Amino acid sequence: MLPLLEFAAGDKVLAAVRLNHVVTHIDYAGQHVRVTTAEHGEFIANAVLITVPLGVLKAGSVQFHPALPQRKQAAIDRMGFGLLNKVVLEYDQLDKPFWPEVQSFLTLRLDDVDKTKPEVAADLLPRDSITFMNCGREGERPALMAHVHCSLATFVESHTDEQVGELFGRHLARFFPEAKDTKPTRTIVTRWLADPFSRGSYSHIPVGGDVDDIKALAEPCGEHANNEHKPVLFWAGEHTLPEKHAHVHGALESGSVAAKQLLAQFPALAKRP
Repeated sequence: MLPLLEFAAGDKVLAAVRLNHVVTHIDYAGQHVRVTTAEHGEFIANAVLITVPLGVLKAGSVQFHPALPQRKQAAIDRMGFGLLNKVVLEYDQLDKPFWPEVQSFLTLRLDDVDKTKPEVAADLLPRDSITFMNCGREGERPALMAHVHCSLATFVESHTDEQVGELFGRHLARFFPEAKDTKPTRTIVTRWLADPFSRGSYSHIPVGGDVDDIKALAEPCGEHANNEHKPVLFWAGEHTLPEKHAHVHGALESGSVAAKQLLAQFPALAKRP
């Protein structure tokens, strides 16, 4: 991820990033915006560009004073924030992997599964299937990566990496008998729902929702008499671009859009080194 950040932001911006500063409160009632952190005091600015994930906004982890405009808060409440986790099964060097080496993806489907008595992780899936990406084609050692969603994504977060590796290994053994004697040497599980700085994976428009909610999430706000009626809160993140939400390139582009909006209101900032 670091090369991507270096490309998008540059060395000067990255050098100014303050790590381990957890923002808890944003007060935009006065002439300036005051950003309070959990352990490192307060920062004062003319304006703030907010890029926290939608899941964090929905959880109310950052308090705003005054409260956000009704249109924006309603959009935060209505928009969905889904969960997709990845499970990586890494194996020691194998003379020959037990799965087809030439295939990039493997979708393994199960039929006639009793979900009330799940034997393996896949038994919890609505469509009884798991898609594995063959990472061994690109990496130095054999590895499979599964994308898990719905109830299974929540399920893996409540189990240890070792337990998940065992469950997925048993699932693979239903299709590849050789897998019974080939256990993963390492299992890596992402846990986006449990991450307090994510609270999920990416946004989606739920049933009954509307693209206008995404537009509302992107709108600058915070203007009032004390700050000459200029918007001082600017918003970026994958959840703020109607055509590109839920994508990394959407998140990157949204940052550029929001920065241009901010500089249009505060052109003097563009002259700073």
